[in-house]
Amino acid sequence: GKNYDYSANPYLSRFVFREKLVKIYAWAITDPNALKAIVRATKDTGIVEIGAGKGYWASLLANCGVNVVAYDNGEDKYIGGYYPVEEAGIEMVAFHQDKALFLCWPPYATSMAYDCVSKYKGNILIYIGENYGGCNADDKFFHFVSKNFKLDCRIDMVKWEGLHDNLYIYKR
Repeated sequence: GKNYDYSANPYLSRFVFREKLVKIYAWAITDPNALKAIVRATKDTGIVEIGAGKGYWASLLANCGVNVVAYDNGEDKYIGGYYPVEEAGIEMVAFHQDKALFLCWPPYATSMAYDCVSKYKGNILIYIGENYGGCNADDKFFHFVSKNFKLDCRIDMVKWEGLHDNLYIYKR
């Protein structure tokens, strides 16, 4: 994957730099190719994003014409700012079965991603994060996805050094 050149700012280590930026924006670096692929896949369905944080990705996708509803449980106290994010969690998947489910960097070693996808009866899953064995989601999520969806598209995104996140678009 492509990596960011940290030499432009010698006063910040790459880890401090990343920590500051993920709190301001989002866990995943916005990638133009990823945005285009998501827009293509969801132009007719729209998106429900669970774990939207400040709504950075939701804002960008909405600005590209995608109908987005965004939720976050507020555990990290970073809700909204870029886009209206309602304080709610995985229970909202049930109300948006007609939309594509969007999960961007779901928390590691928790059931959040699995709980969302197992309640989702729609046809398009959009996932940004590391694959099986990485620092996102849990094994149950990846097993469920591999049994219930087919990979439609994988985009090698711009990423932070040492991370292996990509965009994965799955369809039933």
